[in-house]
Amino acid sequence: MNDFLECRDFMHAWKAHTVERESGGFRETLRCSRCGTFKVRILNRWGYIIKSHHGPYPDGYLRPKGEGRMTKKDRAQARLQRLAS
Repeated sequence: MNDFLECRDFMHAWKAHTVERESGGFRETLRCSRCGTFKVRILNRWGYIIKSHHGPYPDGYLRPKGEGRMTKKDRAQARLQRLAS
């Protein structure tokens, strides 16, 4: 988990990677400059996000199955761990 503390604390550092025109809008791919995760956003012609998904995450990024998403408390612990390192 230490390798991804900044992404867990600050969320990801998204940078535009590619954009493609699709019928009725755009498909934009973003990439995190810290961990390499990709995010795809489907935008309508007015710029509203109508669908968004991540993946794949780098090995070791995801929490073990059954633990679910990080809570506010989990994020606070990651933040303190990052500050102490």
